[in-house]
Amino acid sequence: MINLLALIARNTKLTRTSAKHGGEYSGPCPLCRQGADRFKVWPALARWACLGAEHGRAGCGLGGDAIQYIRARDGVGYREACERLGVEPASVACPSHAPAMLSVAYPAPLLPPNPVWQAHGAVWAGECAARLWQPGGERALDYLRGRGLHDATLRTHAIGYHPHEGFEPPAEWGLPVVGDGQWRGVWLPRGIVIPWWIDGALWRLNVRRPLSLCQRLQGQPKYVGPAGFANGLYNAGALAPERPVVLVEGEIDALTVQQAMGDRVAAVATGSTCGSRRAAWLTRLAQAPVVLVAFDVDANGAGDRAAAWWLRALPTARRWRPLRGDVNAMAVAGLDVAAWVEEGVRGVSE
Repeated sequence: MINLLALIARNTKLTRTSAKHGGEYSGPCPLCRQGADRFKVWPALARWACLGAEHGRAGCGLGGDAIQYIRARDGVGYREACERLGVEPASVACPSHAPAMLSVAYPAPLLPPNPVWQAHGAVWAGECAARLWQPGGERALDYLRGRGLHDATLRTHAIGYHPHEGFEPPAEWGLPVVGDGQWRGVWLPRGIVIPWWIDGALWRLNVRRPLSLCQRLQGQPKYVGPAGFANGLYNAGALAPERPVVLVEGEIDALTVQQAMGDRVAAVATGSTCGSRRAAWLTRLAQAPVVLVAFDVDANGAGDRAAAWWLRALPTARRWRPLRGDVNAMAVAGLDVAAWVEEGVRGVSE
């Protein structure tokens, strides 16, 4: 069960204002940044709405359930929103008595974030990269080493650590500010920080959070990053014409392959099962002689279904299933990742 009130309260200040529909909470809209109380949340109905446009005032007029909120807030598709919430697609049903709301899906931007976001994010990422090697970063560093990643790999890709949760003013990230100043700001979670640098631009900052059992049971997302990021392709700078590609879901899987293979292949990650589905990345991937789609092997078949999209989109794509749950799990189990990749590339050329 998704706690809709807690989910949205991360991005705006909500106050109970009436008992309507089992309890109504109001606050500034976290999406259009308008008003002080036109954004409504009804936890009992599992619904939210921005009522500004409805009453002739400034406002986006959007609304929906938890999945639609994540789609509108983060600019992602339906399946990626489900993944961020930790739910199966079509498993979140809306109560039959819920009021009708507008469903929306914003396309992810095709350009990196605004220059202010990039500049501030680069400074923050640099500070986090330094903390990984300082006192206080030992547990995070031990975790990464336990996943089989070498120190040289971590330094080359500027992997970092943020030791505590915090919020920063939106203006520092070049994002709109709520008029009455009640929005808590840009969330910076505690965890391992993975910057997405592509051709000199910072597209995204993904933070792998150390979730407790209780947080996992609540369905909290494992990966979260500062708002305002763009839909990139992790490690896309390694792409080059005629260089084979290994396409994976997670950044740690990509680092595992790149570490094992060096510049013999380009290992890139989508960040989720539905990430990076944009023409810009398809165009660059299409230049490779082969794209080994090594998405996770999931019990529910999610990795295979996501891989099928790439097989349809790229004529050179080939499904190359990991021998464990994912590529990094292979490395941790002591399997030869390099030999596995070479077999996949060789199988295409023969």
